[in-house]
Amino acid sequence: MTSPDILITGGTIVDGTGAPGRAGTLAISGDRMRVLQAGAGTEPDAPRAGRTIDATGKVVAPGFIDLHSHSGLMILADPRHEPKVRQGITTEVIGVDGNSYAPFPDHGDLEAFAWLNSGLDGDPDRERVTLDWDTVASYLRRFDRQVSLNIAYLIGNSALRIAAVGWEDEPASDKARATMRNLLKEGMDEGAFGLSTGLDYPPGCYATTDELADLTREAGRSGGIYHSHVRYSLGDRFLDPFREAIEIGRRGEAPAHITHFYHRQTFPGTPDQMLELVDEARATGQDVTFDAYPAEWASTRLS
Repeated sequence: MTSPDILITGGTIVDGTGAPGRAGTLAISGDRMRVLQAGAGTEPDAPRAGRTIDATGKVVAPGFIDLHSHSGLMILADPRHEPKVRQGITTEVIGVDGNSYAPFPDHGDLEAFAWLNSGLDGDPDRERVTLDWDTVASYLRRFDRQVSLNIAYLIGNSALRIAAVGWEDEPASDKARATMRNLLKEGMDEGAFGLSTGLDYPPGCYATTDELADLTREAGRSGGIYHSHVRYSLGDRFLDPFREAIEIGRRGEAPAHITHFYHRQTFPGTPDQMLELVDEARATGQDVTFDAYPAEWASTRLS
């Protein structure tokens, strides 16, 4: 066996597959790693390494995936992105809450949207980050071999609506829906992972359930997901917003992901009722997942 560059010894390996944690040694050679049996790296005949890290009392795990990140612009201004890297995050999902920065056929709309959304995502100085893209492909090229993390990009329905309908609270015509589907398909072909919505945020919040199911079906044809900040003002303002997200995934025949799935103190029911909605959908064979954050407080646009 060739000598590895790095050995990580003494730790508990949690590999992300769902298997129980186990003792073992991790050997890293170049851009490849392998798990050695428990105790390897400590015996006299163990492979010698350029560097050995003692992880006794610690967990050794693959990089974490941040399923809800607002760094779609700021990571371009700070490509090392150490606040995330130092937490072990190696992949970020951006374009969340319906608030993505491509496709934008009109540059003025892109600048206006970046300004509108700056309370959530920041708005880097134009000397550091020039908004010089229009398609998903040209936007994603800005990340390739430039930033320290892997990027999974979602196309926000706000961007699609601005391009096809405009900024106002108006129904989408059949022609506008076709334009949105075409832009979404093009973006999926160029590397996007799915459709996102933020149904508290204009102009994406003006979309109907039917419109979103139609777009989700288009994303699903390309293997994409539906990732939703739900419409919290809907119906009973408790379970109905989550029911809509699950319905959109079902009708669109695509996986539905409920982002920042949390229980507000003002909700009239319990967290168990929310979890039951997900369990019931999954029991029928529907792919429904969620993420959550561990903070008591939230943040959003001033507007």
